[in-house]
Amino acid sequence: MVTSLQELAKLVQGQVVGNGACVISGVAALQDAREGEISFLEKADKAQLLENTAASALVVPLNFQPAGPWPVIQVADVSHAFTQIVLHFRPARLQPRTGIHPHAVVSPKAVLGADVDIHALATVGDDVHLGEGCTI
Repeated sequence: MVTSLQELAKLVQGQVVGNGACVISGVAALQDAREGEISFLEKADKAQLLENTAASALVVPLNFQPAGPWPVIQVADVSHAFTQIVLHFRPARLQPRTGIHPHAVVSPKAVLGADVDIHALATVGDDVHLGEGCTI
């Protein structure tokens, strides 16, 4: 999946500074980023960490423009914005519910909510209450 920097900025309600048409194909930490990937710098005073990154773009705090070739998305909350971008490229996998595994031990005195998953070798003791959708 590829997405323009402008589209990512819209997703995180950020402001693009630089080439908004820059194409992004993934996310990575600064030290691991390659061409085509976006990374982040959470605080302007850590700008020296940018020296060795190969990232094509960055998510940075508001009003910060690093000295370098990177187009950036400026946001109020870098961590939150980068998390949204990660989920855009790597959405959570929805796994079907498995129920109670035959090798799980569940007390008859336990109270189980709807749609619980209890995996192999798990033990649920007396008077335990598991809420709806709980996974053990």
